[in-house]
Amino acid sequence: MSSTTARENPAGCERRGAQGFRCAPIGVYTQSVTDTDREQINTILVYWFGQLDGPTDVDTSKNALWWAGDPTTDADIRERFGDAVARALDGALDHWAESARGALALVILLDQFTRCLGRGSAEAYVGDAAALCICRGAIERGQDRELRPIERSFLYMPLMHAEDPEVARQSVEAFAELSKEVAGVEGYPDFSSHARGHADIVLRFGRYPHRNELYGRTPTAEEEAFLADGGPTFGQRKR
Repeated sequence: MSSTTARENPAGCERRGAQGFRCAPIGVYTQSVTDTDREQINTILVYWFGQLDGPTDVDTSKNALWWAGDPTTDADIRERFGDAVARALDGALDHWAESARGALALVILLDQFTRCLGRGSAEAYVGDAAALCICRGAIERGQDRELRPIERSFLYMPLMHAEDPEVARQSVEAFAELSKEVAGVEGYPDFSSHARGHADIVLRFGRYPHRNELYGRTPTAEEEAFLADGGPTFGQRKR
């Protein structure tokens, strides 16, 4: 059953405008997680991670879903989850952050599915501020420790995606710690090296040069040289 009792905002996010967020322990919710919400959360997580049983399980068949970035997958995600992404961007699903699995599902919607729906445009990053806020709130409350390592990796992904040197350093630390915990786990992706690679770019430029064209930002000569020399676009080349 749903409730109309005002609740503390567990994501700790104050919305400012369409995509404006400030992380702070303020705000209230006017609803709780319902059975329908739990079903939606589970649907998102099973789609993204598969059916996991053991504490360190990884469904390696999901690698193509995570990394391929092909139009067929993007279209499938749009058909299955486009409405949920829109609701998450509007803040209608903020109350999901009350639980670890709900916070993770929100991050998948706002940090991963947005990249599929907006591929090759600035819309790919429309959920980044909210995803980062939810991610950091979950870490502060210890919700990340309730999740499997592979699930935590995607909960932490907004840290890797942020154009902020301080957050980039936090990303490297979080993924390095996680890497130690999964040492020897067969099939576990090497997120730690990816975190370092992303952080190197942000620490060097203060942002991701490949996003300049998508955002309409003026690149520096150094950024242009970086991209011309094969600097990564992470599947988001302008279309």
